Amino acid sequence: MHGVHPDPLGRTRPFTELTADERERLAPEIEELRVDREYVFFQEGEASDQVFVAQAGRVRIQHFRPDGSVRTVCMVGPGETFCCLPTLDGGPYPATAVAAEPSVVFRIPGPTYRHLLEVNAAFASTALRQFCGRLREAGCEGCAQADDVGSRLAGKILTLVDKFGDLVPVTRKELAELAGTTIETAIRITRDFERQGWLELSRGRFRVTDRAALARRALGPETPVQLSRPNRAT
Repeated sequence: MHGVHPDPLGRTRPFTELTADERERLAPEIEELRVDREYVFFQEGEASDQVFVAQAGRVRIQHFRPDGSVRTVCMVGPGETFCCLPTLDGGPYPATAVAAEPSVVFRIPGPTYRHLLEVNAAFASTALRQFCGRLREAGCEGCAQADDVGSRLAGKILTLVDKFGDLVPVTRKELAELAGTTIETAIRITRDFERQGWLELSRGRFRVTDRAALARRALGPETPVQLSRPNRAT
């Protein structure tokens, strides 16, 4: 469905950098996708020239390993542009995008997106900052694998809080995939976080109640301070 709203991206970066007239001209080129859970927007390795912008719901960005297992590398929330890399470099999609719940996503032709980058410096600057932020996060992924699982889970939870707020609509299976661990380990550690008063767990979501404690845990396991005994006089 095209042009369903006169200004569908008026509150979405980097499209906020466009004037109202520019967004009005863009609106007819936007295709709105209203999809059910598990809808596949595109698959890893496919060639395409489109940009996607999430408006409602959640989208999992996934890699499928040779053994058939799945790794969720990113969770996309409302207002986020995802997988614009093929539009920028002409290569295939680097991952698979699947709706984690009923979602609304806008699809924009690649040539239209590139034209905006070329003619609007503010749009290009904001878009590239967002893209670099994703690259920075991905670049830290390998380093994070060396951390203990609790630190990785705490860090992923904080990233999700930045996207969705204190009530995070993510399952522990999805959280386990994001942190590169098993669902059993994710359940055990998040229950421990709940016992310590950092989270409130419920089916398919959790609420963060102590960001500061999670931020400390993301830095590494807390080690008790060892007090040295004073030397006895002989």
